[in-house]
Amino acid sequence: MKAKDLGIAVVGSGRIGTLRARLAAKHPAVRFLAVSDKEPANAKALAELAGADFHSADNDEVIARPEVNAVFVSTPEGEHAAPVCKALELGKAVMVEKPLALSLNDAEAILKTLKATGGTLRVGYSRRFKECFLRAKEQMNHGRLGKVSGAVIAGHEPCGVVAAAGSAVDERTARVGDRIMVHHYTGCGTCAHCRTGWSQMCVQGSTVYGATGHGAHAPYMKVPAHTLVALPDELRFSTGAAISCGTGTAYQALRRMNLTGGDTVAVVGQGPVGLSATQLAAAMGARVIALDVSAERLKRAEEFGADVLLDPKNAVAEAYNVSGVPETFIIDRQGRIVAHHSGAFDWSQPAIRDALEELLKDNKG
Repeated sequence: MKAKDLGIAVVGSGRIGTLRARLAAKHPAVRFLAVSDKEPANAKALAELAGADFHSADNDEVIARPEVNAVFVSTPEGEHAAPVCKALELGKAVMVEKPLALSLNDAEAILKTLKATGGTLRVGYSRRFKECFLRAKEQMNHGRLGKVSGAVIAGHEPCGVVAAAGSAVDERTARVGDRIMVHHYTGCGTCAHCRTGWSQMCVQGSTVYGATGHGAHAPYMKVPAHTLVALPDELRFSTGAAISCGTGTAYQALRRMNLTGGDTVAVVGQGPVGLSATQLAAAMGARVIALDVSAERLKRAEEFGADVLLDPKNAVAEAYNVSGVPETFIIDRQGRIVAHHSGAFDWSQPAIRDALEELLKDNKG
């Protein structure tokens, strides 16, 4: 086989393996294609679909084929190590799907083999080339996402017990054994934003624990004492972790709105933050309109106290208010309520007619 010719082995015949094999089969430089899967029927089916030259239920047999000089490892994430190491030991170039491994031991075994063989290994983080991630990288390069110094431990909703305190930490701030939550931002401490409690807006660049600073997915976490918030004994750690980020975000938003029991609030999206907002707003006595495209999430929103449930996929949604009076909502493609009529759907109502005509105009565009 000529050096410029490619002999490809695709290990794993699932969804991604199928994609890799079909693309390889169409590439003009590929002169040989082999596929494998621990389920013989899957390997055979993919071989027939992609027109592979060889298939097997034995990964090692496929990798060892003399025609093969490059290997795609598309096995389940916890089974990457064995085929990657085998291919590297045989001098084959390897691309493995993300993540590299699911355990530290497997990752270390792969890296040890890579170092010993001097082989070629790439991890398939193809999303790094998507525009949204390129923009994020640009923001990071300009320091707008905080200080990034290298690999970090994830976990941005910290909650736990103080294990140790520095000599300069006053006991009124933190004592060993205190149950605490962590506000997962810190900044320079001296700019106007930091001094008014908005450290995430620090002009020097904030540290975001779990993103640009080591987070809580580890036995211990080191943070400045000023980021600690007391966790009352009656609250569980899981509750404290939620408050540390999503639930706290929703609560502060409702506070800044000066929400009262006489208000009606629409919560667009019933994920963790949205459900928190729904639950808290209902507890504050407000009337809550919950919007989501997921029936499961809308059901959960109802359990959390939502009065009205709307699916943004429907341009016109009808519901009943707490007094039993029908109501009509007009919803745009972003899930925003653009018109509301206290009554059943009535085309003659100017607000409803105008909103629908505007939506139709947008859909044509």
